Amino acid sequence: MPQAKVTKEWLIERVLLGCGRGHGADYKPWLTLGRGKFIPKSRHGWYIDPETRVQRDIFSDNENDGGIVGSWLGAVDRRVQFPCFPFRHPHPSEDAPGREVTPLPWSEGTLALALAANLRHPVFVGTHIYYVLTFDALFTLPPRNRPRLAALAGKNYNQTRSDDPDWNVVENLELQRRYAKSIDAFFCAWDQLVCPAELITNLRSIYSSAALPASLKCSAFYPEFREFAEKRVDDWPVNRLLQAFAKESQLKVPEVTFLWDHLVWTQDIPVDLTKPVLRTQIAPLWDGRWMKEMRESMFGCKEF
Repeated sequence: MPQAKVTKEWLIERVLLGCGRGHGADYKPWLTLGRGKFIPKSRHGWYIDPETRVQRDIFSDNENDGGIVGSWLGAVDRRVQFPCFPFRHPHPSEDAPGREVTPLPWSEGTLALALAANLRHPVFVGTHIYYVLTFDALFTLPPRNRPRLAALAGKNYNQTRSDDPDWNVVENLELQRRYAKSIDAFFCAWDQLVCPAELITNLRSIYSSAALPASLKCSAFYPEFREFAEKRVDDWPVNRLLQAFAKESQLKVPEVTFLWDHLVWTQDIPVDLTKPVLRTQIAPLWDGRWMKEMRESMFGCKEF
């Protein structure tokens, strides 16, 4: 069945609904998945944001992995499918909660940027309506009262850096880079190949433990567990550590496992996630140098 053409009325409706606006749990992505859509070479799906407990759509593994890595590196908010509107519009941080009351300049939009740089602005297929480019994620970086932004555009290596790149993709990335610069955001064109495969695997497995909900009984035991683990992590296999604390605290092993995953996610104990972290062995540790280098390449800074 041919795809319906985008109309101006549809775009206006999306804007009036607040799509592409908001922060945290109140953010409304510009794009969402229709339940019947499927791309064979991608993996559509959804995830639950650990902080907000809101369900978000996944358009590809590359996009999802970049978002997870960005959250792990310290972003305080992750807005997926964030629109780069062609027309003039408020700054993305204008209504951020907790931000200092300082006026922010409006963005002129991607059309003005394309005209100034002599770039072709894309249009929706079969129309003359200017296309709304989207960042796969727009991260808000700490501190919350003076937030900085980092924009992520996930692209496969073959689309941009091979001997025969897709020049439409390259031009769109350049337009997104200029848009990010206009809102004072760091821009990163992301490919999951820049990360060790083991890191991606480990982060996927512990992402659900990125936050400690107060409603969970085991959350109150986290400070005690962290102190317990710090004294034994160099000598005990992970399983022995988890079982010993479960016996001492009267928690169930799955509850202590949740605390362990959160400890690893936060790096309160610097477990090396670029290596296999097996429960039957002593956890590998590292100095975190690679994490700082990755933060610099994705956010433009090693520390917040």
